[in-house]
Amino acid sequence: MNSRYLFQEFIGTVIEDLPDVALIEIFRLLHPIDRVHSASLVCTRWNRLLYTPGIWTDVRIIVSPYSLRSGCAKRFLFRVGSSIQKLCLCLTGSEADYPRANEVGDILPSVMPQVTLLDVGYFAGFFAYRPFSLTSHGNGESAIFFFDLHTRA
Repeated sequence: MNSRYLFQEFIGTVIEDLPDVALIEIFRLLHPIDRVHSASLVCTRWNRLLYTPGIWTDVRIIVSPYSLRSGCAKRFLFRVGSSIQKLCLCLTGSEADYPRANEVGDILPSVMPQVTLLDVGYFAGFFAYRPFSLTSHGNGESAIFFFDLHTRA
């Protein structure tokens, strides 16, 4: 066999031939920004696989006036919320533009069953308590995490 034939044999296996499970493992290795802004745009199959439970276990959401107004953060969290284990909400922009705590609470799904760590940092207006629970149910065990928000009157 000549090398040209071997090369054609090799390139005959294309990425479309990879099973879903192999692509999912590859997607886990990608940086989250690359998952959302690059890989999810390649084709419908990749977009569907990128939102498979288990890929989004550790998530950092950039909370900005834009992400709140556009609803992109809320849509993303509702799409992957069932598999998130660690969630960090990060503020961007100047302190004057920071959203109020109740605006941030509105983007969170009411149930995220896998969450074990919730990092909310500081939000303007964060004061006391407004009940907002994240409930986890797994293997007969039950735990409730409270993300309590309230704004000053």
